Amino acid sequence: MPDLVEKQIRDAVVTVLTGLTTTGANVFPYRFYPVAENQLPALLVYTDDEEIEPDTLATLGGGHKKAHKLEVRIEVLEKQSLEVEGTIALIYKEVIIALEADPTLGGLVKDLMNTSNSKDTNDEGEQPAIAGIMTWQAEYRTVEGAPDVSVS
Repeated sequence: MPDLVEKQIRDAVVTVLTGLTTTGANVFPYRFYPVAENQLPALLVYTDDEEIEPDTLATLGGGHKKAHKLEVRIEVLEKQSLEVEGTIALIYKEVIIALEADPTLGGLVKDLMNTSNSKDTNDEGEQPAIAGIMTWQAEYRTVEGAPDVSVS
């Protein structure tokens, strides 16, 4: 049985971001435990709030479409150092370039757009880390009764 579109989007973002120059394979969906120091810098990918509304512009095969706006949060973790601000800025750049290269995630979403960037400290784990937080919005549609299929 296919996953909900929300999970498909999160998995697609993880796939796109895995292998970036600075973070490499240190990309994790829904991380519940602190990231070990040897895994920094790292990216954590979460899907958060989602707005769902009837799509009044279209129906498909008698089923009503639903328009979704899903918040995708990408946390950038790096250990404290004199260069941490520059490292986070470089990772932001790499993430933006990677995700903007295919803003539909292979046709899964109508559009994926960076809506905000911020920074916070994270004092969990072995060493304090800085968290850069990027928020993206993924817009997609489903048909009523099929939450696991994205449609255009």
